[in-house]
Amino acid sequence: GVCLFMMLAGDRPWGRASPGDNEFRNMSAGRLADILENHWHIDLSEDAVDLLQGMLFANPHDRLSLQQVRAHPWIDGPMINPMNNL
Repeated sequence: GVCLFMMLAGDRPWGRASPGDNEFRNMSAGRLADILENHWHIDLSEDAVDLLQGMLFANPHDRLSLQQVRAHPWIDGPMINPMNNL
């Protein structure tokens, strides 16, 4: 999740993965969409944010499994070529 976040957002999601880090605490608690939109001003698709959030929960039981990641619409959905809009 962290590697995908860095590829899509261009920065690491938090300074240190610890409860004392505000970004870590908020993102791993399910507030990723709010942080990206209102604080970092990063515009990602809803599917991308949903996938990232599912991968970044602190509790492993809340995270997506590998099978869920592979079946996620952002991974397995139709590929959209951004060049088609030109």
